[in-house]
Amino acid sequence: MKEDLICVTGVTASGKSQLAIQLAKRYPIEIVSMDSAMVYRHLDIGTAKPIESELQDIPHHLIDIINPKDLYSVGQFLEDANQAISSIMQRGNMPLIVGGTLMYLNAIYKGLAILPKGNHQLRHWIDKLGDEYSWEILHELLAFIDPDAVRNIDVNDRQRVERLIEIFLLTRKTPSSFFNSSINYFDRFNIKTIALVREDKSNHYQLIKTRINDMVNNGFIDEVIGLRDIHGLTRQHAAMKLIGYRQINQYLDGDCSLDEALTLILHATNQFTKRQMTWLRKLSFINYATSSTTDAFKYMTNHFNHNAANKSYAKI
Repeated sequence: MKEDLICVTGVTASGKSQLAIQLAKRYPIEIVSMDSAMVYRHLDIGTAKPIESELQDIPHHLIDIINPKDLYSVGQFLEDANQAISSIMQRGNMPLIVGGTLMYLNAIYKGLAILPKGNHQLRHWIDKLGDEYSWEILHELLAFIDPDAVRNIDVNDRQRVERLIEIFLLTRKTPSSFFNSSINYFDRFNIKTIALVREDKSNHYQLIKTRINDMVNNGFIDEVIGLRDIHGLTRQHAAMKLIGYRQINQYLDGDCSLDEALTLILHATNQFTKRQMTWLRKLSFINYATSSTTDAFKYMTNHFNHNAANKSYAKI
């Protein structure tokens, strides 16, 4: 019988991390981050990483694992997550996957096509093309090259558009031709996913706005300055293209005022949340969806208590 592997996902600012920490106080849980931004060292405030005391009290994995000048792929995430989960279970603890990078979640369920490794210089060139000619045009180009690959990719999903064009330029083969050869590390598990969704758009918009203001008050601008001056990052590095970092760089380079940059972050985050909701609606494997962290906590404690009664998992 397959063991359960629990995932907590959801939209930005929905309370995923705090829900996981609440659960980890009750059960011997180790958290495996499913966040494509938290992997970077030195990117703390803008990625809403757990605070230092939480990281010390509760074991977290796949946070602060690469330098911000490096690239990190879905394939690398699957390898790292598989290794972390195996080591957690060997210690007799429960892995809890937590994060909002739905491309990672989809790969956990469906496996991942065996794709060529990324090329930083080529990605930089594609990125310049997108900024100069628009990502809509690159999306149309990808649709011409490979209609099957682009069918479920939003025109604003620049990361996936960039990656698929990169694959075509590296191999001269359509990206979809790779999709039939895949590897799945997690088919040995019975995967269950709880999703925190957005129901009240107005309220969630305010939550995002509050989060952005808190980031600035906690030193986000100084963090970006440090990434530029101490670590030598530029706007061309993938880490500095993340929402928030991109816009603060625009402000620091004099392309806009601070108020304009914060408005751009708010708009970009809201648009990203819309794309997350679109993804979540399409994912047929979600077991339970709610906008309430309280309801999610009750659902998950019921699950843990039912499945772990004979394993002495409960701490209380």
